[in-house]
Formats: sequence, structure tokens, C-alpha cells
Amino acid sequence: MPPRPHRRHARARRPLDVLGAAAAACVLLSTAAPVASAAPSSAGPLAADPSSNYRCDPGLYRINTADEGRPLTVALSSGNYGTVLQYFWNNESNQKWRVCRKQTSDGRTLAYLQDAMRRWCMAVDHWGQENGALITTYGCIDEDVPANQSFWMAYVHGSTLFALQAQHSGKWVAAANHSDKDIDQMVQDVKPDLFHLVAV
Repeated sequence: MPPRPHRRHARARRPLDVLGAAAAACVLLSTAAPVASAAPSSAGPLAADPSSNYRCDPGLYRINTADEGRPLTVALSSGNYGTVLQYFWNNESNQKWRVCRKQTSDGRTLAYLQDAMRRWCMAVDHWGQENGALITTYGCIDEDVPANQSFWMAYVHGSTLFALQAQHSGKWVAAANHSDKDIDQMVQDVKPDLFHLVAV
């Protein structure tokens, strides 16, 4: 049976471990290919793929956390301005995202995610490789999307839930310590949190 969203224990999100046996069994799947393949356990260059050719969905989305439905939100306070949080839904432009995707030559889906407020893209701060590197937003253009602003969309089989894997580091987008708090910072980690898109 396909995996189900994990239950909460002690108010901590139990991350779905897709880098071990689950990844080998293709638990996280890309949606676009006839025979989908798992997201890579480590990121690498896109052989024979153009740098662009992304197609952007026509509308905007909330990117909700799977369990609590907290939308990914661009922070506006001076202390963490531009970083990405999970937050309450307020129907603001800093909580809405444009999703642009392409299917790579091996059938996986690569995406960049652009906030509706400034049209900046979700990114791993300073090309960080370490666990805990902040998820933030940087200016971006479709013609040359850098690898720290590109994310593999790895879907759970038979579900609309997906994880986001940074192309440059091979690590996953998650709340800090996989928290289910109403407000918390998003970081990269060896284990993913799950998300789903809601049209707005």
C-alpha cells in the first residue's frame, strides 16, 4: 500500500525517510513520466537537458504542509525578511506561489517556485550543503535557474503529496526539526516533509 502521511507524536513531525529503503522502492515518484522514477538520493547535473524550457502553471498556489495545512510563506519581518516559513493562511501575496516545471530527460520533474509578492524564487541560502541551511528567496529568471533554486518534485505514489529536494545538495525541504508549530522556519534536511498544492 502507498505510504500515508505520518501521525504526530509529541508535536513533532515524523519525516518520511525516502533516502533509504523507501527511495529504493520508488516510494516518492515523479508524476510526469509514464514509468516514473524516484527523486535522486544525491543531486547532479542534468545531462542533455536545456537550462530553461520550464513551463509555468497558469494560476497561483498555496504550498501547504501535508498535516497541518500551513502555507509556505515569505517572511516580512526585519529579522528574517525573505526567508520561507510555515505560517497561518492570511490570503496574502507572500503566501502564494507560481510553480514552473520541466520534465527532465530521465522523466523526473524539476521545478522552481516563485512568490507572488516580489516574483523571487525559493532557494537554499548561500548554496548551503549542511542540514539546517535556511530556505529563503532570491531574485531569479527563467533563462538560467541556478541549482540552489531548482527543486525535484517527488510525489508519493497514488497521492497529491510531494516532497521538495534541492537540486544542488540532494537534501529536502522541511520545517526546522520537522516541527508542526503554527510558525516555524523552513530549512533543508536529510529527511523531507510533505506538501500539497492548493489553487488560489
